[in-house]
Amino acid sequence: MAESWNKGDVFLLPIDSTRVGLGQIVDVLQSELYVVIYANIWNASSPPCPQDAVGQEVLFASLTLDAKLHHGDWTVIGNVTNNLANIKLPLSKVRISGEMHIESHDGSWSRCATAEEAEQLRFRKTVAPVRLEKALKAHYGVLEPHPAYDDLRYDLVVDLARLGGDDCRLRILGALGMEELLRQLLNRLEQVGSNHEELYDTECRERMGNAVMDGFVRNKGDFVLADDFGLYATEANLAVKEALAEYITKANSQAAESSITDFHERLAAFQNSDVESDGEGSFYDDFCGHSAPDAFDSTGNVIE
Repeated sequence: MAESWNKGDVFLLPIDSTRVGLGQIVDVLQSELYVVIYANIWNASSPPCPQDAVGQEVLFASLTLDAKLHHGDWTVIGNVTNNLANIKLPLSKVRISGEMHIESHDGSWSRCATAEEAEQLRFRKTVAPVRLEKALKAHYGVLEPHPAYDDLRYDLVVDLARLGGDDCRLRILGALGMEELLRQLLNRLEQVGSNHEELYDTECRERMGNAVMDGFVRNKGDFVLADDFGLYATEANLAVKEALAEYITKANSQAAESSITDFHERLAAFQNSDVESDGEGSFYDDFCGHSAPDAFDSTGNVIE
């Protein structure tokens, strides 16, 4: 984006020569803004102050770009953040490897969606800021109504509470817990690899990947973790075993608490490319390779 905007920035947008509306930046993403437009309007000669955003009814909401702000068509008048917690953050759906997933507004997490959840969600969309401005103008009779403006209505936003309440929230918290467990595993394996470069050899990576696949992703009841992962030193094999054992045990526990039982959900939880180690920025496939989700059926069997 051309400028540096902040969460809570409150701005004016024109309706006509005598009236202005009020909007607010709810979140600042890498290349987008999530903004809301409030229902009330003011006389341009006596515009609102930033604090007037608190308690206002939200009329429209969308991911958008910063062009109108950058060019000064929308004027930032201040910053207020104490109302942001009350504004819904939209969930959207996205297709990953042929399967529908729920994704947060900022893309920080995703998980497999049930059929019912996918039915409620819309695909992620970013609109030009002029459409939000036109939607407000149409609402007040300056422009003709249009279905594209109706799509921006705030009451259509599906958030965690609307999607599934406590059950959905638990599943999301479970996904976030999975991310932390994966990060801890990557950190420990990276530590081993710093002194034992053979950890990155194909044989070692296959053995570690198979362990995670059978112990966590497939969650085989008769799974027993091996002692040898192809490293030269006994202490290195032991360190890998301990790291994998802790991950598999805690990940299975987290999955049970969060009702993450589907094979592909578990695979996605492990093969999460948004998670990297704290040191060298290593990813799951640096240690365990990658398994294509569409190569397996719903129970984890390889599709012939």
